[in-house]
Amino acid sequence: MAARLNLVIVEDNDFLRDTIVELLRNVGHTATGFYCAEEMDEKIGVTIPDIYVLDINLPGENGFEISKRIRQGNPKAGIVMFSARTKIEDRVHGYHQGADIYLPKPVDPEEFLSAISALGRRIKPDDETGIRINLDLLTLEGPKATVHVSQTEAMLLSQFATAQGQFLEYWVIVDHFFGADDMNRSSLDARISYLRKKLVEVGVPSPAIQAVRKQGYRLISPIMIAS
Repeated sequence: MAARLNLVIVEDNDFLRDTIVELLRNVGHTATGFYCAEEMDEKIGVTIPDIYVLDINLPGENGFEISKRIRQGNPKAGIVMFSARTKIEDRVHGYHQGADIYLPKPVDPEEFLSAISALGRRIKPDDETGIRINLDLLTLEGPKATVHVSQTEAMLLSQFATAQGQFLEYWVIVDHFFGADDMNRSSLDARISYLRKKLVEVGVPSPAIQAVRKQGYRLISPIMIAS
């Protein structure tokens, strides 16, 4: 199974940025688009991206500068540059500033996804965090501990694990797992918070389940399903 990756796309062309985000989400990745470096820095949140996809010509800090900064702060991150600037000196400069892959615009979708997949295999070679939910034993296993979960928690985690982008909307969680009659947002948040603690206890990086404002929740690390 291909690694599920968390990607950030910095591109000032709204249509192209939205197209790339949708392309990545459609194959199961988590993808967030930003107009410029300043917006990325303000809104990126607590989850560290696996791969950054950077345009070169951006308002403010350009792609070369962003890449250099990212590489200094996060040496293991994947960096893909894509630009209409295809001269050899531009590509060489991109690699010197930290890029792993430099793609010309317009980017062919198939080549782009193949490049992301190849880079993902380097970043997450096993596609396995060591986190596993056992549906028969009702256990959540990880590198730090093994904890017991309820039947509802086990089924919810398995649904997260197989959902596109590991994202579930509020109504799906309430209707399928807890019942709409006696569930409000406060009680749902409390249940999710309790499940977060179990995930962190076994070794999932905090916050383990990320709240997506006014939409739902996203599981931030892959979980393998065993039965």
